[in-house]
Amino acid sequence: MPRTLLYAIVFIEGFCSLGAEVIALRRLVPHIGSSIVVTAPTIGFFLLALALGYASGAKVAGNYINIVARNFLIAAALAGIGLAGISVDWMFAHLQPVLIAYLVFIGGVLCPLAWLLGRQCRF
Repeated sequence: MPRTLLYAIVFIEGFCSLGAEVIALRRLVPHIGSSIVVTAPTIGFFLLALALGYASGAKVAGNYINIVARNFLIAAALAGIGLAGISVDWMFAHLQPVLIAYLVFIGGVLCPLAWLLGRQCRF
């Protein structure tokens, strides 16, 4: 793989993953606040999923470009739907207690998104 393509993929992955993390934290503020008790676990789960994605991506043997393209498309769809204000508002309105809604948001949207984006980086 050309070095410039690799750098482009790493840059785009980093930009997208950091953006998703910031958007997720901002989506959580109206529902559970922005205290350290909320942001620290959110960032911790995100980084764990990202690291697991890195480890998983390192094991990809062939057809790498197609896998990267597929992962980006799935991540884009997941971000578009899961990080949308209406989706997050629906989760916190219908899933009670709030801890359950938070865990569904983290486990169903943010961590899979981080895992998919982390899987792009293969060194």
